[in-house]
Amino acid sequence: MDNQARYHRGDRIGGRYQVHQSLAGGMGVVYLCLDIEAQEPIALKTFQQRYIEHAEIGQRFEQEAYTWVSLEKHPHIVRCFHLEDIANQPFLRLEWVAGEEGRGTDLRSWLQRGSLSSKQSIQFAIDLCRGLAFAHTKIPGLVHRDLKPDNVLVAQGGIVKITDFGLAKLVQEARLLPSTAGSETVEDSDFGPHHFGLTNVGGVVGTPTYMAPEQWRGEALDARTDLYALGCILFEMLTGQFAFWAPTTNGVRRAHLTGPRPSLAALRNSADFPSGLDMLVDWCLSRQPASRPTSASELQEALEELYSLQYGDQWRYLPEGEEFTFVDYNNRGNTYSRLNYHKKAAWDYSRAIEIDPKSAQAYSNRGLTYSNLRQYDSALRDLNKAIEIAPDLAIAYSNRGINYVHLQRYNDALRDFGKAIEIDPNFAQARFNRGNTLASVQRYNDALTDYNKAIDLDPSFAQAYSDRGNIFEILERYDEAFRDYSKAIEIDDKLAMAYINRGLTYDSIHQYEEALSDFDKAIEIAPDIAQAYLNRGNTLANLQRHGDAIRDYDKAVEIDNKYIKAYYNKGILLANAGELHKALPCFERAAQLGDPSAAQSAAKIRSQLGRGGPLRALTAPVLEEDLRQRMLEAFLSADSSAAMREAVVRFPQMTAPRFLIWLEAFIQKNVPLNHQQAQHRRLGWLKQMLAP
Repeated sequence: MDNQARYHRGDRIGGRYQVHQSLAGGMGVVYLCLDIEAQEPIALKTFQQRYIEHAEIGQRFEQEAYTWVSLEKHPHIVRCFHLEDIANQPFLRLEWVAGEEGRGTDLRSWLQRGSLSSKQSIQFAIDLCRGLAFAHTKIPGLVHRDLKPDNVLVAQGGIVKITDFGLAKLVQEARLLPSTAGSETVEDSDFGPHHFGLTNVGGVVGTPTYMAPEQWRGEALDARTDLYALGCILFEMLTGQFAFWAPTTNGVRRAHLTGPRPSLAALRNSADFPSGLDMLVDWCLSRQPASRPTSASELQEALEELYSLQYGDQWRYLPEGEEFTFVDYNNRGNTYSRLNYHKKAAWDYSRAIEIDPKSAQAYSNRGLTYSNLRQYDSALRDLNKAIEIAPDLAIAYSNRGINYVHLQRYNDALRDFGKAIEIDPNFAQARFNRGNTLASVQRYNDALTDYNKAIDLDPSFAQAYSDRGNIFEILERYDEAFRDYSKAIEIDDKLAMAYINRGLTYDSIHQYEEALSDFDKAIEIAPDIAQAYLNRGNTLANLQRHGDAIRDYDKAVEIDNKYIKAYYNKGILLANAGELHKALPCFERAAQLGDPSAAQSAAKIRSQLGRGGPLRALTAPVLEEDLRQRMLEAFLSADSSAAMREAVVRFPQMTAPRFLIWLEAFIQKNVPLNHQQAQHRRLGWLKQMLAP
């Protein structure tokens, strides 16, 4: 949650930058935005509001921003373009780095799942060395001072980028944090239980888990200070554990200064573990700077030798330079995709493919983008190509599964999601996607199993909680549904669909005021979701607030002028109020869009208006909706052919051609695409009962 953020989704910063997401943590806040003028995705970083008015922040922010900007473009450093003041607040304009699907953007989120393979750990360390070597050479004397997994972003393809150059120095020199020297408990300090945040220890700012001994002692720092932190990170990548840890500030200090050196002995017998890697980590973690590698370049060369000897192939090397590279196009395409600018994303992915025609990742990305553009055949071609190039690319199977869902090829989708999970059992997004597909074919218990696993793998997966709540609601396990919707909102208080779903559950148990509150919040977050207005209109109608309900139905069709339910529900309200002349255009519009029930209601109202009968008679056609609604409920609750037969015994009219015609149109227009197969199966049972 982003309680310290000044701006939120949908807001515009300075009238130019439209906020897509705000991320607050530690002392800073990052806004992922679309630059409206340039039509480009960017990130804006600033300090949280409580620090902005500090007397020295403006001048020092400008000084340290200049340092970061001076580094210019490098494949392993987050690009900082410039500093600008907006509404008397300084912002750094940065590149927006889009992370791997389902993993998060920074290395911390990767490590929350456990250790990495030795091969990937070494590749990440090589990337970090390249970024540090470039920075240390470009600006002699530059020290990052706060290198840690939280300040290492991981772009798609596992490409590491260092961020936040100069900010630790700014915090120290501007004295933004009170000193915690002598503090005996973590709770007494500003950093959390895992020491991830900046802390002022005796006037020296850093993150305790990664601070070199000379930082703790307040001595002069140089490039080797950053290499010590890199050693801590490499140990953590290899083991999933901190190199130095204790439950108190002073305990962490003692661990770095005098504690036993961390050991990689448990990994030495692993076939993936290069001989000599434990010595290299120990080299980085030497307590005396003079005993560490002399430079990031020296460490990089040692890591490259280990990689080549162990794995027999070349480590990944991204070229330096100002021209847009494959990585630049692919990353920008990912950010456009996050903003739902799918045509722009497809263009960028196409440029990436031109540069590297053998990139399975780029084909997979473009395939998913084509699917979002409803160009399903083009999507399938790209996704097949991605799998042809890289048969072990889990995300390509997952993306193809999504495309199959759009094509209603559910068995193919389930097979692809299963393959993605077989390749990567920890792929939470694939578990989630398969859960959604299983729910679509009414395999609710199997869907719950996948949602549960997705949440186990990623406890911060808000959408998984929300969609699991939908299953609990279908199963009438309302307490569990409420708990899941509320958990989703706790994790991401900007997830509009979680509020909508919880509101629908409140409405279904007649807690209308609570439902209204949730629909109001959803509309505040995402004022362009027509369903939120429709649902709020229905709840207002239940509360007999018909005027407010009609205004919401009007808003729903303003957003989506083909929203049948909004036209139809407005017509019902007006007809039941005796305002038949106003109701008629609503039914006619719904009928024009393909709703046979609306066509019948419109015909009956026209007939009644022509006869000039009394108002009591004029509303009669609408009253037939009660029987139709009961038949629809019986249809939807039938979970077998036998159950459908029982429903027909109760409602013989269910086999009437008029009802069947209406039912097919209702399913087509009102049931989400990924839920239609289950309803067509029910329709098949019903048609089997027609007389030959």
